[in-house]
Amino acid sequence: MFRHVMPVAVAAVAATLCGSAAAAQAPRAPVSFLRAIACPSVTQCTAVGQGGLEFTFNPATPGEPTGVVIAGNVYFTGLACPSTTQCTVVDSPGQEITFNPQAPAAPAAVTVDASGEVTAVACASPSQCVAVDAGGRAVTFNPAARANPTPVAIDAGASPAAVTCPSLSQCTAVDSTGKEVTFNPSAPAPASPLTVDPDAAPLGLTGLACPSSVQCTAVDSAGREVTFNPSAPSGPAPMTIYPSGLPSANPLSASSNTLSAIACPSAGQCTAVGYQREFTFEPATPASPKPITIAAESATGVACPATDRCTAVDSTGQEITFDPVAPLLPNPIRIDSVAVTPRASVSAGRASVPLTCGFHATGPCKITLWLHAPKAGGQTATLARRTVTIPIGRDETVELVLGAAGRRLLSAAHRLTVTLSITERESDELLWTTEQALVFAAPARRHH
Repeated sequence: MFRHVMPVAVAAVAATLCGSAAAAQAPRAPVSFLRAIACPSVTQCTAVGQGGLEFTFNPATPGEPTGVVIAGNVYFTGLACPSTTQCTVVDSPGQEITFNPQAPAAPAAVTVDASGEVTAVACASPSQCVAVDAGGRAVTFNPAARANPTPVAIDAGASPAAVTCPSLSQCTAVDSTGKEVTFNPSAPAPASPLTVDPDAAPLGLTGLACPSSVQCTAVDSAGREVTFNPSAPSGPAPMTIYPSGLPSANPLSASSNTLSAIACPSAGQCTAVGYQREFTFEPATPASPKPITIAAESATGVACPATDRCTAVDSTGQEITFDPVAPLLPNPIRIDSVAVTPRASVSAGRASVPLTCGFHATGPCKITLWLHAPKAGGQTATLARRTVTIPIGRDETVELVLGAAGRRLLSAAHRLTVTLSITERESDELLWTTEQALVFAAPARRHH
């Protein structure tokens, strides 16, 4: 928890109101939770997560993409976009929803696996997708056919966490026990899972990328990567790329060395993401890649449409686009959040502040804003204060008018420079602040 101390500050504190009905739902993902991302081109990415929403944006200039409701209040668990005009998401009840991300409209949900919780999806082409579920089953379907496919057991007794299909005739899934299973999606049958990461504890293998039919790289919850040939795994050696001894990038949280997702834009380059960091390495000789801070809280997905372009999403509704070879410090953009954007304006003693209540909210957003100035002894004097309630998905511009104390300060100084501090707090460890300098000018005096 922190606070900015400034000569004169304008503070906006935003808090999302959660209804009692939402509290009764279990399990429930964190607010602003983005679960997966796919980038079919370097200029188009689609992210999905909690609340049945999709966000499509240009990662180079994301702006503030509008969330589109493509399903009811569901939790999406996987996403694949085989083209810029077609994406398929799956949810935990076993439904798939296929839509055009450039014009999502209101697509229909189709049940493809009613027998278990679907955990991931991959689409080798616009006409063939494969989903896996928590019961170790795989189901192959044509998103346009609207049929009722039959799930087939491929990995009995395990829960696949990720699946990828480098070709129409080959898919590979990795599971919670450190095993991989490779199968033909056109004719899936019970397979013989092979252990590629025997010590993948406590959550097993968490992410997978296969840039070719003879090379896959998986990551696990212990900070390791393992690269193998899915046609002949033959006991590959896992390599630690996220050592647990790294100091935390966030002083409010303990360091976690879990790797949650991976993307490999080529056979010679992979990028894995974890808590606030990315690791780019050569899978054949990973060595000890340098951890780079990318300001993601808990990264949940990553897509790399090119070797110099990756976009990650995290559990706080951010997207982070960076060059994995030379990432520097990329700018995280909130695309699913309660947001107050730093573009307020000042006119005639009034500050106009634009506010947005993000689609992720489970109820209307109650936002309190105030203008304040410091007093002796470290206290503050309130110059203006206002509380507003904004419906989900709505924008509203709020005006704050300087009170008597503010008018006196302005009259004495003729020109009063203040700072607009915009703070959103979702918990003690999830706190964001943006700032903008505002200048109030006293009205010109008229000479008679």
